[in-house]
Amino acid sequence: MRSGKRKIIYAAVVAMLVLSLGLLGICAAIPLQVQYLNVATSDTADLPPDAELEAPIALFHQSTGFALDRTSGEFHLLRVHIVQVRSVQPAEMRELLESEKTAAEIKEELMAQESEQLYKGYLRLDNHNYRLENISVNASEMDGERTISASVMYPTLDPETVETLTMAGGLIVTTKDYDGGRIGEGSLTMDDESYHGTYRTLLLVLPPPSVPQNGQ
Repeated sequence: MRSGKRKIIYAAVVAMLVLSLGLLGICAAIPLQVQYLNVATSDTADLPPDAELEAPIALFHQSTGFALDRTSGEFHLLRVHIVQVRSVQPAEMRELLESEKTAAEIKEELMAQESEQLYKGYLRLDNHNYRLENISVNASEMDGERTISASVMYPTLDPETVETLTMAGGLIVTTKDYDGGRIGEGSLTMDDESYHGTYRTLLLVLPPPSVPQNGQ
């Protein structure tokens, strides 16, 4: 039952932070403890007391565009979302929730703490969803370019094993300022049952969504 309570507390804080980002679709980037709360109260649910959890603290990247098949000329709709996350101990998560602080205050407190830069994300290709793992970011201060690379993983869900990630490909995108906006160009390599080959990616980087304040 304690494990179930920890999962519920974790889900509550994560939900608050996701809402504060103003982007509900980003839930796909959050670890699957949230998606499996239905088993949290069972006797088999087990979350070690010292297990680190990952809380989203900032929307890092969101873009939309397409992936072009260099051989056939066909293109596929492509969306990429990445959030910055921070590892949090369950005890700290519980303390934050019980502090009655707002989501904005919790996010500000987490961002103020020094920690390793970690990212989680998802990629949507047409109607197929994939997880982005092993995300690395290289930024150039001189020209403002930023290169994002990630492993594209296919999540296989199982109520007993929770999750198995299978490698589906890799993504490399370089974003830069262009004509008053920001674009991304790169390549997407896929090798699964739905897509196979290397695609050229062209993306429009979207600004962070506005979050209503005080119910407005």
